[in-house]
Amino acid sequence: MNFPSIRAFGTGIELLVAVYIPAFVTAGLLRPRVEVAIPLIIAITFLIAFILILELVRLPAGIAEFGFRIPKWTIPGDGNCPGAYPRSRRHFRESSISVETSV
Repeated sequence: MNFPSIRAFGTGIELLVAVYIPAFVTAGLLRPRVEVAIPLIIAITFLIAFILILELVRLPAGIAEFGFRIPKWTIPGDGNCPGAYPRSRRHFRESSISVETSV
């Protein structure tokens, strides 16, 4: 029997353990203060995750397979708060609600 969802879940757990166990073991052995331990754990997990991404990437898609690509923003403000703007200004004008009142 082939269970791709269980296999994907297992692979995800393996990658999670492969990234976080070395970081926490290093922090546990060095026993730094909290102010140092948090950036240390972040740096170690980032480094290991980045190395794993480069190792696991399949080559025509490249790292875009992991969600890393240049975004296609049309409005400069979109980069700061992407949920606040619609896709284009035209869409914004068309979707505006106009209320007409008669006196």
